[in-house]
Amino acid sequence: MDGSNVVALAPTGSGKTLAPVTAFAYARSMGIPFADRLIYALPQRTLAMALRDSVAGDMQRLAPNLKVTIQTGNVPEDPYFEGDVVFTTIDQLLSAYIEVPVSLPGRLANLPAGALLGALIVFDEFHLLEPGRALATALDMARELHPYSRTLLMSATFPRQAMTLVCDRARARPVEVGPDDLDGIPSQRNKRRVYVWHSEPLTAKAVVDAHRSKTIVVVNRVDRAQDLYDEVLAEVESRSPQPRVILLHSRFLRADREAIERELVRLFGRGGDGQAILIATSVVEVGLDISADTLHTEVATAAAIFQRAGRCARFENEAGIVHVYALESTERGPRYGPYGDVRHLVDAAALQMEQRSNRVIGFVDEREVVDLVHAQAELDELRQVLGRRRMDVVRAQQSHQPACVRELIRQSDSVSVLISGNPEQLELSRRPETFSLPRVVLRALLSRLDLVGKHAGKVMWPEFPEDAEGYHQRPSWKPLATPKEADGHFFLALHPSLASYDREHGLRLLPPSPGDYESRNTLEDADGRVERLSYRKEPFRSHAVAVLRQMEMALSRHQRAVGKLAARLRIQPREVEDAARFVALAHDMGKLSDQVQLPMQRWMSEVHGQSCTGFLAHTTYDAWDPRQQRLASDSRYRRAPHAVEGAWALRLAIGALATRFCPGDPEGAGAVARAIFSAMARHHSPGASRAGRFALSQAAAREALAVLRDAGFGAGAKVEDSKADPVGDVSGLVADPGADAVSYHFYLFLVRLLRLADQRATAGKE
Repeated sequence: MDGSNVVALAPTGSGKTLAPVTAFAYARSMGIPFADRLIYALPQRTLAMALRDSVAGDMQRLAPNLKVTIQTGNVPEDPYFEGDVVFTTIDQLLSAYIEVPVSLPGRLANLPAGALLGALIVFDEFHLLEPGRALATALDMARELHPYSRTLLMSATFPRQAMTLVCDRARARPVEVGPDDLDGIPSQRNKRRVYVWHSEPLTAKAVVDAHRSKTIVVVNRVDRAQDLYDEVLAEVESRSPQPRVILLHSRFLRADREAIERELVRLFGRGGDGQAILIATSVVEVGLDISADTLHTEVATAAAIFQRAGRCARFENEAGIVHVYALESTERGPRYGPYGDVRHLVDAAALQMEQRSNRVIGFVDEREVVDLVHAQAELDELRQVLGRRRMDVVRAQQSHQPACVRELIRQSDSVSVLISGNPEQLELSRRPETFSLPRVVLRALLSRLDLVGKHAGKVMWPEFPEDAEGYHQRPSWKPLATPKEADGHFFLALHPSLASYDREHGLRLLPPSPGDYESRNTLEDADGRVERLSYRKEPFRSHAVAVLRQMEMALSRHQRAVGKLAARLRIQPREVEDAARFVALAHDMGKLSDQVQLPMQRWMSEVHGQSCTGFLAHTTYDAWDPRQQRLASDSRYRRAPHAVEGAWALRLAIGALATRFCPGDPEGAGAVARAIFSAMARHHSPGASRAGRFALSQAAAREALAVLRDAGFGAGAKVEDSKADPVGDVSGLVADPGADAVSYHFYLFLVRLLRLADQRATAGKE
C-alpha cells in the first residue's frame, strides 16, 4: 500500500496467489485508488488459464464489475491489456514492455506498453525466468516503471543470496516467510515429505508399484508424458482396484484442458476421493491446488523439483513421498529436454537429491538446496547482463525487432500453431484453435521434414498486408521453405498429416497415423475488439469529436497512471488529461492536406457517385468488395501519409500547450511536447520519423484551428504546411527512451489511449 515494489518468498501452497488478487479486488470494491489494473504474469500459458479460471469468480464476488481477461499465445483475448484483471504469460508481458509484442503485428508494437503505467504487475514463480534474459528484463521493467506502477515478484524457491541483488535492481522490499512463521500458515502445519532418489529412469511399473491412493507423475517433455501415459494404462489393466489414469500437458485445447483440470480438482483437491494417477509435465508446477500422497518426478533443476513436490502432501496434516529419478539416456547422453541450457543445474540437483535420499525435506531445507544449486549461477548470469540491460531494452524499444524477444525474454520462445490443410479458409479474427509450441520443439519437427520435396507446402506462414492493424484481414499463406525461415515467425499452420489431436493425448507431432482433426474458428463473428478494415464516410470534425469522447471515457479508467505521470512531469493531473484530449482532437490533422483530401473526394465521387462538401476523415470502403479492393490500389485514390505530417503542422501549437503546462520550466515543457508530438506522429506506426510534402488550403487551416478552439485549445494555436518541399526527418522532435525516459513513458500512455479511442470511434462503439 505504500507504493513499494516487493519480492515475496513463501512456501508452495501458502496463498501467495491470493495476496495480490484479493488486495486489488478489495481496493476496487472500496474505491481505493490502488491500481488501474492488475496484470498477473505466469511462466506458462496453461498456468495463466488455470489461475484465471480458479480465481476469477472469487474476484468478481468481491468486486462485481471487474472485467477479468486472459492473454496468451493461443487465447489472444486481450492483446492490448484492456481488462481490469489480465492473466497472461511472461512472454506476453515483457514483449509488450520492450515494444515487440509477440501477439500483435509490428504496426501495433507501441500499443500495449502504456497499459503497464498505473498497474499492479505480478510475476508469479519468477525463479523460472532465465536470469540472463527474462529475469533481467523484468527487473529493468520494475525499476523503470517504479514511479508509475507497483511490481510484485513471488516465488517459493528463489536463492537467498540473489535476493539482495534482485531487490536492489527492482527497487523492491523483501518479504520472506521465516522458520518461525510456518506454523502460522495453515497449509504448512504438520506437513511431512520424504524424498527418495532413484539412479535409474522412471518407468510405468515403478509408478504403479508405488501407487497408494493418489499419485502424480511429472516428466520434462510432452512426448515423454504421452508415451508414459500409454504405458501406465497398460500396466494398471491387471490391477485391482484399477485407478483412473489422466494425462495433462500444455498441448490440449482449452475446453479439454479445463475438463481435465476440473476432474483433477475433484480427485486430488481437498477431500478428493477415488483412486487416481496423473501423468503430467511442468504445467502442474504452479497454480493447481491439488495434492497426492505419492509424487514421481524426473530430475530437473532444484527449484522445479520443489515446485513439483508442492503438489505432494500440499495440505495441512498430510504426509507424502517424493521419488526423484535419473533422466533417460540415449547414445548422445541424458535427455535434458527443456533444461538443455542449464544441464549443470540439473546435475547439481541430482547430486543434492542423492545425498538427501530417504530424508524429510521441509521449506527451510528446500531453501538450502536451492541456494547450493542455483545461487552462484543466478548471480553470475544476472551480473553479466544487468549492466547493459537498460541499453538493450532501449534498443528494442527503438527498433521493434522480433529478434529482441529471444535476446531479452526467452531463447526458446513459443510459436502459435494451427492445424489445417487449408489455412486460407480460416479467419484469424475469429480466433481459430491453436497450440503453443516451444520454438526448440518446432525446430526439431522441421528438421525431420523435407520442406522442398515430400512436405512442400505443408508448413505455412501468414503474410499480412502492410497496412494491417491486427488479425482482422485475411493474410496470404506462404509455404515455409527452410527450417531457419521459421525463426522469423510467431504463427504457423501445420498440415494434418504432420500433427493429430484427440482429447485423451492432446496434440501429437508426426503421429504414427494421421488424424482427422483440423483447427476450427472459435468465434461465430469476427473479433470485435480489433480494428476493422471497412469504413463508412465520416466528416473530419465528427471523427475528431468521436475520438475525444472515447478518450474522455478511457481517462476515467486510468486515474492512477494520470496521477503518477503528473507527479513525475511536475504538472497537474488535469494537464495530463488535457494533453490526452489534445492528441484525440488533433491526431488526424494531417488528413486536412490536399494530398489526402483530394484522393478521398475523388474516391467518393468516382467509386460511390457521391459529391462531398467539407473535409473527410474516412471514405466509405467495403473490405470484402472485390471491386473496391482492386480500385484501392489505383494511384488516383492513393492518399499520402498523414500522421507525422499532422504532428509537424501543429508543432508550434504543441509547444505552446506544453509551455502553458510548465511555465518557467523549459526542460519540462520539452518533455511534454515530445510526448504529445510522438503520440500524434506514431499513432499508425511506432517507428515513424519522416514527414513528406503536404499542402493546406486556407479553408483546411481554418478547420484545424476551429476544431482546437472549440475544445479550448485555441491559445497559441498555429498550423503550418510544408510549402513546396517534404519535411524530412523529424526524429529530433520525438521522445527517446534512452535520452528522456519520462517523456517516453508519457508518450506510451498517450499513444495507447489514442489508438484505442481511434479504433472505437471508427467502429462506432461506445
